[in-house]
Amino acid sequence: MTALSVELLLIEDNESYAKLVVRNLKNAKHIKFNTRTAGTLVEGIELLEEKPADLILLDLLLPDSGGLDTFKKIHSNFPGMPVIVLTAVADEDSAVKSLQLGAQDYLVKGEVNNDQITRAIRYALERQKDINQRKKIERELFEEKERLAVTLSSIGDGVIATDTEGRVVLVNAIAERLTGWLRTEAIGSPIDEVFFIVNVETGEMKENPVSKAIRANNVVGLESGTVLVTKQREGCRYVSASSSPIRDRDGIIIGVVLVFRDITELKKLEEELLKVQKLESIGVLAGGVAHDFNNLLTSIMGNIS
Repeated sequence: MTALSVELLLIEDNESYAKLVVRNLKNAKHIKFNTRTAGTLVEGIELLEEKPADLILLDLLLPDSGGLDTFKKIHSNFPGMPVIVLTAVADEDSAVKSLQLGAQDYLVKGEVNNDQITRAIRYALERQKDINQRKKIERELFEEKERLAVTLSSIGDGVIATDTEGRVVLVNAIAERLTGWLRTEAIGSPIDEVFFIVNVETGEMKENPVSKAIRANNVVGLESGTVLVTKQREGCRYVSASSSPIRDRDGIIIGVVLVFRDITELKKLEEELLKVQKLESIGVLAGGVAHDFNNLLTSIMGNIS
C-alpha cells in the first residue's frame, strides 16, 4: 500500500512536546508526514503563507495568542485548511467552541497516543475533502444557475419550470410579460394560476400542459384554439407551447419545463388570409388583386413562423 503523504504544520510553543509529536508522527502507519513546526502564531502564519499545509495541528495557548482567538486568526486567514486543536485540560472549553467555528477536531495534550493522533488526522483530512467537494459542487451549481439565467433572459420564448407538484420554480422575463405575473409572485404559485389557459370559443379552462407532461411521461403541446389569460384577466393571447419532463440522472421526473410563445399576430394574419380566400372564392375581389394579396399574407406568415 502506498503511504499517504501529508504536509503538516504543528504550531506549538512547548519545544519538548513538539518534538514528541513529530517523533510519533514519523512512526505512523500508512501516512508519511512532512512536518514543519512553529513556536508562535505569527511564525505559523508566515510558514503557511510560504507554503500551504494539508493540515494544521494548533496549540490554542501560544506566546502571542491565547484561547479561541488563536483558532479564529488561523481559520480566518486560511479557511480551506483543516485544523486540529491541541489543548490542555484546563482550556477544553475553548477547544469545544473551536469545533463550532470550524475546527475538525481537538485533542487534549497528554491524553492521546500516537494512534489516536494519526486517526484524528486521517478523519480530519477525509472530512475536509468532503467539505471541499461539497463546496465545489455548490460553486458549480451556482455558476450553472447563472449561465441558465443569462440564457433564459436572452431567448425570445417564455419559459416556466415547475416541480412535480406543479409549483412554479423558475420564470424568465418573457414569461413575466406574457402572463402578467412578476417572478416574485409566480415562484411557488400553482402553474394553473400562472399559466391560465382557456378554450377561445367556450371560455372553458383547459388542462395545463405541465400536468399532461407528467402524466404522459413525455413532451406534450397545446390544443388548437387555446389562449393564455393574463393575471389581471383583462386580456388573452394565442400561444403555442410545449412541456417537457425534467429528469434526474436516474431518469426520474423531478419537474417540468414549459416553453411558450405569443402567436396572436400570426393568428390575426391567418384570419385575414381566410377572409381573403373567402372573398376570392365568391368573387368579391378581382382575381388578380386577391391573388396578390393572398401571396403577400402568405409571405408574411412564412417569415413570422
